[in-house]
This record gives sequence, C-alpha cells and structure tokens, in this order.
Amino acid sequence: MFVGRPFDRVTDFLGVLLEERGLQHIEIGKVPFTGGVKTEMPALSVSLARFLRTNSIATDYALYVEVNGPTLDEVRAVVMDKSGGMVWSDHQTTRDKAFQALGTPRDPMALLVFLVERLSPQFSLNDETAKNHSTKQGDAFKASSGYPSAGDTEPMPARLKIMKETRQKATLMVLGVRMDRTVNVTSASDLARRIGGTKMFQAAVPANQPVLLEARMAGGDQLKYLWTIAREFQAYVKKNPPDADYVLYADYLFNRQHWQQGGVQFVVCDRHGEWVVVELTNSDQEDYQRIKPISAEGCDKLLVERLSDRLQATRVVTLEIVKVDSEETAGEDGKGANAVDGNPETKWHTQWQAANPAPPHEIVIKLTPACKIKGFTYLPRQDGMENGTIKDYEFFVSNDGKDFGEPVKKGSFERVKEMKTVTFDARTCQFIKLKALSEINDQPWTSVAEINVIPD
Repeated sequence: MFVGRPFDRVTDFLGVLLEERGLQHIEIGKVPFTGGVKTEMPALSVSLARFLRTNSIATDYALYVEVNGPTLDEVRAVVMDKSGGMVWSDHQTTRDKAFQALGTPRDPMALLVFLVERLSPQFSLNDETAKNHSTKQGDAFKASSGYPSAGDTEPMPARLKIMKETRQKATLMVLGVRMDRTVNVTSASDLARRIGGTKMFQAAVPANQPVLLEARMAGGDQLKYLWTIAREFQAYVKKNPPDADYVLYADYLFNRQHWQQGGVQFVVCDRHGEWVVVELTNSDQEDYQRIKPISAEGCDKLLVERLSDRLQATRVVTLEIVKVDSEETAGEDGKGANAVDGNPETKWHTQWQAANPAPPHEIVIKLTPACKIKGFTYLPRQDGMENGTIKDYEFFVSNDGKDFGEPVKKGSFERVKEMKTVTFDARTCQFIKLKALSEINDQPWTSVAEINVIPD
C-alpha cells in the first residue's frame, strides 16, 4: 500500500512499476499523509508511524515517498509494517553517487524507476518475479489514462501489417504538426519531406491546410493526452476522408534548455480513420535519450526513426555534427549543424566576415547507429550564389572519430547545383569526414547545404 496524496498520477505510476517487478497486493491509500514541513528522516518516520497507528490499512506494509526540491534534488522513502514498525528507509540527494548518475535536470518518472531499483531487493523483486506479475494497477492506470478498450486496439497489428506490405505503393499525408498549440504549413512540409526522403512510402505530402486539434494536456499525464489526440484525430479523419492511403498527425512537446522535459506523440490512421499507429516517445525511451530533442527538427528525426521501426523499414541513420574547422555565425547563420538539418535552404559556410581562413576545410559527422555505408551525397548551396561550392574533396570514415586513416574516396565535383552522389566499396563506420581541398572559383570558403550517407 502507498500512503500519500490519493489518486496522484505519480503515485499511480509508482504502483505500476512495482507491480511490473512482481510485487503483489498493491493498494493506493485513500487517506492522504504528508510529512508536513520538510523534516529529518527520523522525524518523518515518527510521523508516519503515528499515522499508521491511527489509520488502519488493509495491506501488510506501507510505502511513503517524497520527491523534494524545485529541481527534484532529493528522494526520501520509508517502508513500515501496518503497525508502524520500521522496515526500510532510503534518503538520496545530490551528494550521493547513485543519485548523481541520474544527471540533470531530473524527470519525476526517472526518479520513480530509480526508487524501484533500490526498493526491489527489499521485497525480493527480480526478473523472475516480474515474469508473472499482476496487471491490476496497470489496468487501472490505463483506464484512468483514457486507454481504449481491447476492441479498439486489437485490430491495430493487422492494419500495421497491411501498411508494411503496401507502403511502397501507398501515399502518406501529414495533416499537422502541432507545437505550442499551433500548426503551420512549414512544419507539416518539413516532416513530410523528411519522411519522403526515407522512401518508406511511395510519396509523403503535407496537407494544403494543416489541422489544429483541440486536445490539451491535463496534469502532466502524457498517456491520457496521447489517446485524447488519437480519438480527436480519428473523428476528424472519419468526417473528412483524405486523398491519401494514410494520414499522420504529430504533436511535439519540447524544452530548448532541458531535453528531458517533453514528448513526441504521433498517430497514423488509414483513409477510413482507423488507427494504425498510436505512439508516445519520451525521456523514458532509449531513442529519445539518444536524440535529446530540443527543437522541431529533433522531434522530426525522432518521429521518423520510430515510424521506420514500426514499418521495419531500413533504419534511419541520424547525422550529428561533431566539429567543423570554421563556421560563419556573425554575418549569417552558417553553422555546421545546417549541413545535416534536412533543410536544403540552410547551409554550413566557413567564416568570411572577420576572417577568411584558407582551405582545406573539414566537417566531421557522427552516424547513429553505426552502419555500413557505400557512399555519400553532397548538395551545394541552393541560393543564387556559388561561394564555397566544393571542387576537390577527400572523404574519410572512422569507428572512433579520431583515426580516419586514408580517404576512402577523393575526386572533384562539377559546377552544378544538383546533388552530387559519390559511391565506394561499403565500409562500416560511426563517423565520417568530408575535407574540402578547394573551391570552384579558387576562393577560400567552403559551403554545404546538405550532406548525407548512402546505407549499404
């Protein structure tokens, strides 16, 4: 049993986590207990024991947990038997190494996972006990989160199977990408272009007029928010049949300072409005932790990876800038990251305002996951100028980002604006480096609209 604020979503989620580890007979306390003003652990234990002696419980043990501080910098937990006898207590702060390993900023759900890991040995919870865990708390949590009935979700795997089998001949329409309760054509177009670039579907197109759904987050409950979006989107599609085989709606929550605070929700329906994919990815998931989305572009990348995994398509390779030898950020937005942002209208440009460093210039990029590639593409700047367009080049690969060895390819590009494709014998690597030896007009600069790799 948990004592604390009844019906609190965090308390409910803690119950689910412990149940999944195999703890039996969990009840959520109906009478709230609070330790009052922050006190030392002994005083807290005395208060909890007094509470248990005056408020009988139906279970053998009671668990009380506090997460304190504006930055969640302390966790206190106490387990007592029903008569108020101490069984176990734990107090973790930023002074403790285990707590420090959580990093900053800390997420409430991550703290609960941390607590369950520390509590599990006290109740002999392990991988074996987890195999036959109850689902009472999980079912209650789903029901209160607006999770649909089995009748609504059971057909989804069959619909997904059809989408996998027909996707190469199917069209996908992006009906909206909502951020800060707004949608716009640009966001939908950017996501459609990124999905289209993966060749997951025959075509991916944005809606002429993006749709703004009315769903709102309540109490930080992301799961309930997801299914509210899913139901509203389903109703819209059924009322407004699309001119496409499938339709997608995305909703992004992100914090530009703290990547842990956010989530990417997306829903895919068939043309009849039936759910095919309904997914939430947040900081609890490995892909989210790897990409650390703090922008629309980062959320786009995450969504495309998750959709690709659902379709079991060729895994999308994420490109991330490691370093450039020079970039212009005063006279224009010429930062190195523009070379891998998926937008051909932006560019990496070496410094030109305060100085004009001479070539060679180089850009180093990390591939996630490491993969086997058989070439790369280079798209020159797409405006009306040629400054920085690469002429002679060398291309390198590496497993550690330090030892690049000899170039796997070298050559010269023609003076055209079209994308250049370069192939070579397939190599497995996690880092690539493009070195620009010269510019087409023998100027000192280098510019790149987009660089990408060709998976083998």
